[in-house]
This record gives sequence, structure tokens and C-alpha cells, in this order.
Amino acid sequence: MSSNASISEIEQEELLDKLQVFKIKGKDKNGRKIIRIIGKFFPARLVSVDVLKKYLEERVFQKLGERKFSVLYVHTGVNRSENFPGISGLRSIYDAIPVNVKDNLEAVYFIHPGLQSRLFLATFGRFLFSAAGLYGKVRYVSRVDYLWEHVRRKEVEIPEFVIDHDDDLEYRPMMDYGLESDHPRVYGAPPTVDSPVSTYSMSNGPMLPIFSMPRRRSSLCLKLTLVTIHVVYLVILFLFDGDLIEKTKKEPWYTALYLLLFAVTLIQYFATSISSPGYALDAMRAVNERNTIYKKTLETSNQSASSRNGSIIVTVEGNQTGRNVLGSNATAWSKLVADLYSGSIIRPWTCTYCNVEQPPRVKHCHDCDKCVLQFDHHCVWLGNCIGQGNHCLFWWYLCAETALCLWTGVLYISYLKAHITLVWWQDGIMILLLITLAISVIFLLLLLLFHSYLILTNQTTYELVRRRRITYLRGLPERVHPFSKGVYRNVYNFCCLRSSVYNSLEPIPSHEEIEEKSRPYSCLAVVTCRCC
Repeated sequence: MSSNASISEIEQEELLDKLQVFKIKGKDKNGRKIIRIIGKFFPARLVSVDVLKKYLEERVFQKLGERKFSVLYVHTGVNRSENFPGISGLRSIYDAIPVNVKDNLEAVYFIHPGLQSRLFLATFGRFLFSAAGLYGKVRYVSRVDYLWEHVRRKEVEIPEFVIDHDDDLEYRPMMDYGLESDHPRVYGAPPTVDSPVSTYSMSNGPMLPIFSMPRRRSSLCLKLTLVTIHVVYLVILFLFDGDLIEKTKKEPWYTALYLLLFAVTLIQYFATSISSPGYALDAMRAVNERNTIYKKTLETSNQSASSRNGSIIVTVEGNQTGRNVLGSNATAWSKLVADLYSGSIIRPWTCTYCNVEQPPRVKHCHDCDKCVLQFDHHCVWLGNCIGQGNHCLFWWYLCAETALCLWTGVLYISYLKAHITLVWWQDGIMILLLITLAISVIFLLLLLLFHSYLILTNQTTYELVRRRRITYLRGLPERVHPFSKGVYRNVYNFCCLRSSVYNSLEPIPSHEEIEEKSRPYSCLAVVTCRCC
């Protein structure tokens, strides 16, 4: 680990403070202080070994005193070339740790170790860290949920990307053992020029891209299956029910309305399946492009004005505080995302897959391999994510599908009432289809009511299910919905203000706003429509 000549020792120490690589906060179940170390944040190329040893001695070890403590090391997303100081540097740092500090260290909780880290510690680690029995104090933690068996949950802040990696492991458990790569290219992401991962190929498959990936094949099969089920219900109904055909001749409007609903439902289904849920990468490009156009327009107008007046105009953009935090080269997207977190102590995270800074309510979908704005869920039947851009379409599709199933159920029941004793095998088929239809109706009604509740409270399925694992929701009371603006405005924003990128990005409420939302509703609050 070599020091960058352009960065002084003071700047290196300030960088470590800014990145919060080392942070003393929280306690474990035995009441011991915890040093949280984020391996991904450590700038190994910029910070020298000597500066790091001095930093630890003056700003970390002195705060511990003579009391017992534990270390919480987060290995998630560590890049060997960017974050690893080297074996010799690691040994030098460990030797510089005072003996009393080594003795007071009780446990090292190693989050997301991976196979390579385990092998390294089991071989070289036994010799490098033999003093004070450090190797024997390591406790591997493969999931964040297991950490709470040893550490007090509400006292330690776990970064969002660590929680996301937990989700990765749920989808791809072999990543734990190094038998499955965690690089996006393996899962169909577009290759990049500087990617260190070699091209993976399966056996010679079909030439069409839609058939080249198992997930796309399964999605297409599910779509065909769903359409086939709709057609089967329709064909059997008209094939078996002669009275319906006679009724169609006498009252064609009735059947025409039913067929219209059938067509609208399928159209809505395909429209939702091909719609964009709103991707963070597209939003970032739109914001940056719009800012570039605005700057060019402003420069052109300033130049024309200065040429007419014979004067020089100097413009200053942005406030100085934002410039100090983000740097002078920060993009418009970075500044926008930082503003969305301004009311909270939580800092924005960069997705390790998309390499894009995530605004609040953004989640990386591992099926689409993209960060989705206001991620709700990935619908297997649609083969698409449900998010900010298509949640409204999805809700209308649920309405149409529920109405179609109810109407079809009424037609099937009418047939059975009139022909229950005529042909037994036809009755058996109709009863079987009706039972399946009844189950579908119950599921659709519950799903429709559930998403209606989410709309009224401005929540998403992901936020509701994973509330305790999302950083900005973890400490809030269950009945507090931080992004809710009242029922009326929630519905209005959901239906009418989804097309604009700026309207879809919601800031994290400040502490004062959370306290206001936490207050129970009184008669005065209802009269003044605080809930609306």
C-alpha cells in the first residue's frame, strides 16, 4: 500500500474520517463497545501504512480505553486492488497495535467472508495473526440476520449495500462458497471494456437473444401459459354452453362487453409486461443531460448578453456546502441524490452492480439486473419489475383481471345451474375450472386490496416486507409511513405525477417531519384533513 504523493497526511486522515471506514458505535450482547470497519470504504491506494497506524492509535484506540471491545468487519464488496493493503502492510499494521488493545479484543464478527477470505485466514492468517490469539476470535457471519445473535440490532448501522448482498445470497447461495460468481456479466449484463471477468458461455444455445438466457425463456413460457389459460376458459365456455351462444344472438351487447373486457385485460397485461418500471440509470442520464443542456443554454445567453453590454459575467452554481461535500466535479445526479438525503444522517450508496448512486426507495433487481425507482417487486408472471413507472399500470391490470375472473365465474356458475345433470364429464371439467377460478379470484382480490393500501399510504411491497432491513425505515414505528403525504395527495401523485423523474424521487423526511407523522390523529387533525 503506497501513499499517493499528491495527498498529504492530514488529507489522508480527513479522507478516512469522511468515508467512515472506522467507527466506534454500538455494543454487542455482552455490553462491549464495537468498532465497525467497512472494508469497501478503505482507500488502500490513497492511504499509507504509516498514516493508517497513526490514525488508529490517535483516533480509534484512545477512545476504547482499557475496556473490552469487539470488531465488526464488513467484507461485502471488497475489491482486492482497491481496498486490500497487502499482506506485508496488514502484518505491519497488526504488529503496531498495542498489546493491551489486542488483549482487550474479545471477538471479530466477519460479515460475508467468502471462500477466499476463509482460506486466507485458515492458512496465512494463522501465522500473521497468531499473537493474542486473534485467529481464534474470528466469528464468521454469512448473513446479516445472524449478526443480531451477537450484536444489539438498533445500535449498529449496516450499510444498504450489505443488505442488498444478503438478497444476492438468497438468489445465488453458491456465492458463499466461491462456486458462483457475483459479477453482473455472468447474469447477462452488458460487458464492459475494463471488466476483469472473462466471458462466460454456456453450451451452444439458440441464436435468438430471448432464448439464450434461462430467465427470459421461463418468463416467455409463463406469459404463453397465462394467455393459454385465458383462451382455454373462454373456448370451453362457448364450446359447452349452447345457451350462451343463443343469448349472444338475442343480446349481443352482453357478450360483446365480456369479450371487450377479455381483450382489454390481455392488452393491459402485455402493456404492463413491456412497460418500464423506471430505472435509476435512465433517470441519472436524463438528469445529467438536462443539466448539460441547461448549462449550454445559460452559457450561450450569458455570452450573447456580455457581447452586447461589453461586460464579463461570472456565474456561481450550487451552494458551497454541497460543493465541499461532493466536490467540484460532482454530477447533477450526485447533487440531486445528496439533496434527497439532506434531511437524514444516512448517506447515499452506490450500487455495486449498476455503479449508480441510489436515491431513496431504489432497489437493485437481480432478475432485471438494474436499479429500479420505487421498487415494489419483480412479477414472475409479467416477467417485469413493478416500480415507479408502471405501478399504476399494474394496479389497473389487477382491476381488469379481477373483473374478468369474477364475470367468468358468474358465467360458469350459470352454466352449472342449467346443465348440472346432463353430461357428467362436461360438468366435471367445468367444476374443476371453477374451483381454480375461485382460488384465482380470492388471490387477485387480496392482491388488489393490498396494492390499494400501498397506494393510499405511499408504500411499496419491498418497503413493507423488508422494513426492518432498510436503513431509512429501520428505526421508525410500524404505523409511521415516512413518504405518505395524505390519502388524497398519495392517490393523485400515484395516478398523475409518475412521468417526471423529479416527481418520482422523494427525499427522506427530516426528524421533525417524522415526529409530526408519529403524532396520533386527533379530532382536529381529521377536521383539518391532516390524514388526507
